[in-house]
Amino acid sequence: MSSAELVVGDFVADRYRIVRPLAHGGMARVYFAEDVRLERPVVVKYGVGLEAPYLRREARVLANLDDVLIPPVFDVGDVGAEGAFLVMPWIPADNLRDVIATTGPWSALDAAELGLALARAVAHVHARGIVHCDLKPSNVLVRDDPARRIALVDFGVADNVEPPITRLARTGKILGTPCFLPPENLRGGVPTKRTDVYGLGACLYYALSGVPPVEPREQLAELLVAVMEGRVVPLRARRPGMPAELADLVHRALSPDPEARFADAIELAEALRKVHHRLRLTHGSVVASR
Repeated sequence: MSSAELVVGDFVADRYRIVRPLAHGGMARVYFAEDVRLERPVVVKYGVGLEAPYLRREARVLANLDDVLIPPVFDVGDVGAEGAFLVMPWIPADNLRDVIATTGPWSALDAAELGLALARAVAHVHARGIVHCDLKPSNVLVRDDPARRIALVDFGVADNVEPPITRLARTGKILGTPCFLPPENLRGGVPTKRTDVYGLGACLYYALSGVPPVEPREQLAELLVAVMEGRVVPLRARRPGMPAELADLVHRALSPDPEARFADAIELAEALRKVHHRLRLTHGSVVASR
């Protein structure tokens, strides 16, 4: 079995029974499945052809991470001659994109708390010598558990920090979602920790505004130019009541110049922790006007 799609009832590795499709990304298809051996729900990521190396690499990356905010890898293997699969725990949570679509933009305090949790996860990734490279709302699961506020997923295009490895795809294909990618990535630059700082800023911007930092255009070329020129609408133009210090922090993270951003997730978290503390002291759970 190495077809491009799995169907309900298919078995992967004679163990994981496909229950329903969950998502279809650029590097894999994602399914809700049952581990019939251990009788537990799992997520199966499946890819064929050029997608398969990304899944194998994602498994190796996850095997070297150890944080409660990052779901571990349960299993990995080949399917037929050209396919590969990756098995992870099932987390009953919606991603940030879908949550914001339901609730609308979050308060400054709630967004800051989310940003702190996400920065913690990214700092752990950086400490292991990895850059996520694709931080965006759909890759952040939002949980009800205060101790595990988020889950950071999808390490399919993750890269090493030092030394930078050769990317798995250098064929002109954009790895990631353009409206959440930093300008240097679109120019073919080597990912660094500041790449993920931009992604953190993009997730905060989305949580606070409900839209990406650079809104999608009908023409991809127009979008790429807008990203590379840093055409980000000021947060306080979208939300006039937004605390200036939080808006300034987000825009620093989103600077088109990597050197103008925070150096890494730890530095961003330290700045965000101060903003969060002042928000709690002066505003409590104030919701910035929409």
